[in-house]
Amino acid sequence: MSFKTLLDCDLFGDFFKENGIKGAKDIQKEAIPLFLNDESLIALSKTGSGKTLSYLLPVFQKIKKLEEQGLEQNKGAPLCVIIVPIKELAHQVSAEAKKISHHAKLRVKTAVGGQKGKRVQNLKSATYEILIATPGRLNSMLKSKEVKFSDLEMFIVDEADQLMDMGFIKDMKMIKSHLKKKAQVALFSATEPVDFQALTEDVFSGYEFKRINNSVNVQAVSNIETFNISLEYTEKKAMLLQFLEREAKGSGVIFTNQKETAEEISKYVDTLKKEKKFKHKTFLIHGDIDESQRRKRMEDFREEKGILVTTDIMARGIDVKGLTWVLNYDLPFEAVYYVHRAGRVGRHGGVGLVYNFVTKKDQKLIVKINESIASQTALNINPIHIKGEGALGKKKVTKKHTKKTAKKVTKKTTKKKTGYQSKNASKKVTKRKTPRYKRK
Repeated sequence: MSFKTLLDCDLFGDFFKENGIKGAKDIQKEAIPLFLNDESLIALSKTGSGKTLSYLLPVFQKIKKLEEQGLEQNKGAPLCVIIVPIKELAHQVSAEAKKISHHAKLRVKTAVGGQKGKRVQNLKSATYEILIATPGRLNSMLKSKEVKFSDLEMFIVDEADQLMDMGFIKDMKMIKSHLKKKAQVALFSATEPVDFQALTEDVFSGYEFKRINNSVNVQAVSNIETFNISLEYTEKKAMLLQFLEREAKGSGVIFTNQKETAEEISKYVDTLKKEKKFKHKTFLIHGDIDESQRRKRMEDFREEKGILVTTDIMARGIDVKGLTWVLNYDLPFEAVYYVHRAGRVGRHGGVGLVYNFVTKKDQKLIVKINESIASQTALNINPIHIKGEGALGKKKVTKKHTKKTAKKVTKKTTKKKTGYQSKNASKKVTKRKTPRYKRK
C-alpha cells in the first residue's frame, strides 16, 4: 500500500524518496489511520517492522494541521512527547524525527539523563513541537517546571513493555499525573509480558485503547535461526576464538551480563585482531562508558560494521541495518532480554542467526527464558531445549542435517553433537559451511 492512501504526502516532500521508503508496512497501514482519527492505541509488532514511522508520520501531520488551525503554543510546552527507556533509543528516534522535520519544518528536542556541559539544554524558554525523552529526565523536568504538559496533544510510549514494567512504573505514574487533559496516548511494543495489561490499566486508568496485534501477520515465517553451543563455563574464551574464526561472518553483537566481562572480551578480541586471526573491527559499549563516547562508538559501528561487545544496555530498540548474528556469551539473567537480544537480527525481512553459549549452570535461566519466549508473540523464536541434565548436545540430529555434514566430520568430532569440541576447545576444527553444532 502506498503512503498516498494514508497520509498527506505533500507534507513530507522527498522524505520517502531520500530514505528509500517505497510503501507502507503492515503496522503502518493499521496504526496510522487510527492515530490520525485521534484514537488511543496499543500496537504490538515485531522488532524492525516499522513501528517508529507508524507514529512519527501521523504525529507530524497532526501537528501541521493544528498549526493551520492557528494554534498558539506556549514556551516549554510540547505538543507531542515521545518517551523511550534508554538514551541510545532516544537519539535513534530523534534522528528519524529530524529527517522528517527537515521537510515538515517542525522542531524536535531530545532530553536524556546524564547530559553535561553544553549538551544540557534548558527547554523552559524554548518553543518546540516534539520532545523525545527518557522517563527519569522527563520526570525531573516536569518537577522543576522546565517542561509542562499544558499544550500536550499526543503522548507516545515506545518500547512500552519495558516502560510498563516495575523498574519504570514510579516515573511513569508521576509523568502521567501531569496530563491535565486527556491527550491521545499510544503505546508501541514488540512484546506483551504477562503483567503488561494490568500495569497499563493502572498507569493509564480511564483510557480506552484500540489494540493492534500485527505480530500474527509476521509469525508464519521465522527470520531467526538459533544455534546452541554446549560447553563448560571455563571453555567460553577458547570457544569464542573458534566462533570468531569460523562463524562470525558479517557484523554481529556479543552480549555479556556484566560490564567487566564485556571489557575482558573486548580486550581479548582486540588481541586476536593484532595476531591477525581475523579482521573485524571491535566496538565496546556498556553503562560505565560516557554517553558521548557511547554515541560515537554506536555511530562508528553503524557506519563501519564489525563486532559490538556490549551488555543489555544495547539489547532493546536499537536498529543497526545489516546485522547478521548475535552471540549470547552469557545467557541473560532477565529472561525477557533474551527475546530483545534476539530481536537485533532478522529485521527488515532479513535472516538473523542467534548463537548461545550454554553451560550446565544455565538450566534455571533456560526455564525462565523459554517461558519468556512462549509469553511473547512478536518474534517466532525457538526455545532452548533441555535434555537430561541440561546437556544440549545430547539431542538427536535430524537425518537431513546429518547428511549435509557427515562427509566432513571426523570420527573425533562426530562424538560431539554441539559441533565445536567441548573439551580442549582450542584444537583445530575442520572447516565447513554448516555450523558444527545442532540447530534448534
